[in-house]
Amino acid sequence: MAIPKKGRMVLLLSALYGVIPAAAQQPEIKLDIYHSPASKYQAPPDSSKKKGKSSQQEINLSGKLPLFLRIDTSSGKIRNLGASGHLRYTHFNNTDYTRQILPVNLFASALGINYYSTLKRNWAYTLFINAGVNTDFREVDFNDVFLTGGVVFLKQFSKSFRLGVGVIVHNQFGTPMVWPALTADWKFGRKFKLDIRVPDEAQGIAYKIGIAYQLKKQLTAEFAFRPQAVSYDVTTTRAIPNRLMNYWQLPFELNLQQQHGRIGWTGGAGFTALRSFAYSEKKLEKMFTSYPYHGLGSNWFVHAGINWQLK
Repeated sequence: MAIPKKGRMVLLLSALYGVIPAAAQQPEIKLDIYHSPASKYQAPPDSSKKKGKSSQQEINLSGKLPLFLRIDTSSGKIRNLGASGHLRYTHFNNTDYTRQILPVNLFASALGINYYSTLKRNWAYTLFINAGVNTDFREVDFNDVFLTGGVVFLKQFSKSFRLGVGVIVHNQFGTPMVWPALTADWKFGRKFKLDIRVPDEAQGIAYKIGIAYQLKKQLTAEFAFRPQAVSYDVTTTRAIPNRLMNYWQLPFELNLQQQHGRIGWTGGAGFTALRSFAYSEKKLEKMFTSYPYHGLGSNWFVHAGINWQLK
């Protein structure tokens, strides 16, 4: 699509001011791999089954694809429609358990559409909806489908600060629930940036609170807290029909990110303070039923990734 010279200037200023992330304007593919060594199984307090340990490997593949971009060169209004996709494969190497507690393989996906539009007085809004299948591969039916949607209103207060508030609706815990949404971009000092994403771009309900420091022109260091909850429909046992596995992670990580033209890489390490999971039923009447929580001991992890921005 050919963009007039004035339109290109509007788009450039919008990206610089943070109205539209620059990466969202072109197709992009990302691949990340995580490894966490064996951690001891932590059984519920009233359980006698306390033996076992699990290591965890994770592969994440994601992509963005712009579908539509229109710029009103007279008013500066921008409208943008894009698609995104996320795939995650998690493998647990379980040993020494007296019975099966954790699934061996978990698969999570999300395909989404997002729409962005600027408004008057430095305001903008974005609408998004995505659907995915989260499963352990054994049985796949409608219970494995998870939906998320929402709206966020954004206000550009200055060149260095933008704030967004809104709501998200999801059925990650078996029934539709409404949660608040919050985003914040704040560049302070000469090289620091605060980045808050609720929700973040990932499967399930993901958050990000990060502080980045620009070491060089194309090299950035970031410390981030990335809590995440992903729900799966699993068939580990037949004790409860339509079993819903709610899996929580609370990782802290330190990353280095470098970009060379259209190719970039990231690498880092971190510490997962909590990994807990509970089995329940994906039914409205069971929403407030209390189920025992299992867990894996806190442990370190390493990860590496690559991204490719296509023309």
